[in-house]
Amino acid sequence: MLELALDLPFGDRRMNANYTWSNSKVVRGRNAGQPFHNPPRHMLNLGFDWAAGERLGLWGQGRWRSRSATVPQHAILDLGMAWDFSETVKGTLAIYNFTDKAREDVLP
Repeated sequence: MLELALDLPFGDRRMNANYTWSNSKVVRGRNAGQPFHNPPRHMLNLGFDWAAGERLGLWGQGRWRSRSATVPQHAILDLGMAWDFSETVKGTLAIYNFTDKAREDVLP
């Protein structure tokens, strides 16, 4: 397995990215030579955070997975915001799977 990560701050904005390459295999037993837990070979995550105001934060993240033995390749986008009502109270709103990728679109 190989993992790479990058975190770049740009003033009130921050971008992060990470990539994972996996080639794990079971080494003993009846499943020897098979992928360990059926992971995708490639995984890529991209994120973006923005302090849009003194009390408002916006974020987005995208996740891409290559196909595995049982799951086709797919990408998912999440978006969200956070609002500081006071120093002790913070509210968040998030839309996970913004593109409404149905589970049956991803799983066989």
